[in-house]
Amino acid sequence: MSFDAFVSTLAEHKVFFLTAHILGTVLGLGGASIADILFFRFLKDYRISAKECDILGLLKGVILGALGLIIVSGFALYLTDTAYYNASGPFMAKMLIVGIITINGIALHTVVAPYLLRLDLKRHHKRYRSWRRMAFTLGGVSVCSWYSAFFIAMLKSVLPQSFTMLFGGYLATLAITLVVSQLMERRLALMARS
Repeated sequence: MSFDAFVSTLAEHKVFFLTAHILGTVLGLGGASIADILFFRFLKDYRISAKECDILGLLKGVILGALGLIIVSGFALYLTDTAYYNASGPFMAKMLIVGIITINGIALHTVVAPYLLRLDLKRHHKRYRSWRRMAFTLGGVSVCSWYSAFFIAMLKSVLPQSFTMLFGGYLATLAITLVVSQLMERRLALMARS
């Protein structure tokens, strides 16, 4: 099968790929939201039990599956009309944000979360605090990025079409989210001391 025939087949099934893309976004958004909420709730008592770890592992699988679905379906959609998508500010902003979600997820789930799960939180309180700050930072990036990608996808007809405006808005929202995440971490630390 030639490349043109392959692209033509993709275009015939565009609704399928669009549906898969939306499903991946919804699953990823929901999974990331629940995982972040539970992760930080589990850290309140300075330990994550085996059961809590299993729950987080299950959610990680859902998020990774959703991200894979988004990437594959997004690439298929892109191939159906490359000229249109190359000129689409919302599509390009969303794809860059998906790239950030991917890199952030790798850092959160392969470096920070496993380290926090292994660390004896009572004996290594100071080291734990710096890793917890990092977890709150990456968690903030995760939530902000998933919601931004979702809103750009769902509201693209009413949002500005400029990549610069959309990505600039994302960066401004991300900056606010990171400040709030660190304030939440500080509040949690103060509550733990009292």
